Amino acid sequence: MTDPVPPPPGELLCVIAVGRSGSTLLQRLLNLHEQVVLFGEHNAIVGSLANLWQQTFDSWARGEIERSSRFVPDILAARPVAMMDGISIEWANAFTEERALPVFRRFLEDLLYPPEIRRADTRYWGFKEIRYGPPAVAFLARLFPQARFLVLLRDPLAVHRSRLATGYWYPRLSPEAAAAQMQEEFQSLCDVWELLRSRPGTQARLLSYEMLLPDPQPLLDRIAAWAGLTRIDPGLAAALMAAPGRSEPDADPDRTERFLDLYRSGAAARDQARWRALLEEAARQGLSLGPAAPADGPPHRHRQRRW
Repeated sequence: MTDPVPPPPGELLCVIAVGRSGSTLLQRLLNLHEQVVLFGEHNAIVGSLANLWQQTFDSWARGEIERSSRFVPDILAARPVAMMDGISIEWANAFTEERALPVFRRFLEDLLYPPEIRRADTRYWGFKEIRYGPPAVAFLARLFPQARFLVLLRDPLAVHRSRLATGYWYPRLSPEAAAAQMQEEFQSLCDVWELLRSRPGTQARLLSYEMLLPDPQPLLDRIAAWAGLTRIDPGLAAALMAAPGRSEPDADPDRTERFLDLYRSGAAARDQARWRALLEEAARQGLSLGPAAPADGPPHRHRQRRW
């Protein structure tokens, strides 16, 4: 008796963000839909898979494997193999890029959404991750041509402030090093969006954390319409937003201000300008799920939550 065939996992849905930009809040809200299963971070394993793919199929290795593929039938038939055109079987392999793509895809599907726990009614499965730059996201888009991506931005100054408020972000870093890390991560996320919007056929939308507050329902409705889903229950979303969150530890206010001042005096202006420009451009092109970036204002505080 053969084992039953597990239900397909559904189409991939990914939330790509940087840390402290509301990705966990969005993950929790999307998981309120009965046809969505959105898992959490996994320490960027897709980046390691992309590196493995590159190692296996870089131009030189691919060429050697392709030249030696003629010997695979001889290996399978246990026939003697002679030197031919200066090569023999040292690079003979049975795999190709076409055969490897579904193997890598199934590996991720089965690892992150194991067949034995899959719900038969899952329309979208996926994850949110804060550690992916353009190479990993490009690899995901290649593995899953039908995938949908939500790129979540947040005012970078608010991100930096939120990180400092935790008291544990940027351990042992100077204000200069922390500002450089913040800018590198934020600009990489913007590059992810630029990559996705330029790929023909890729389903991706840009949104900003500020669109979720104070009421996330309008944005959730737009996400549902874009994904072809029914509406997320407004009562469930309201209850989630009203539930108490975890309190932040007390951060050193002097350290926070020193780090913020350093960021404000340098990279923040460039990062905020790109944040606004991308949202405005995406809104004009119909690729945003909300309005352009909001006007400057005080940082939003929502019950001191840690999303």
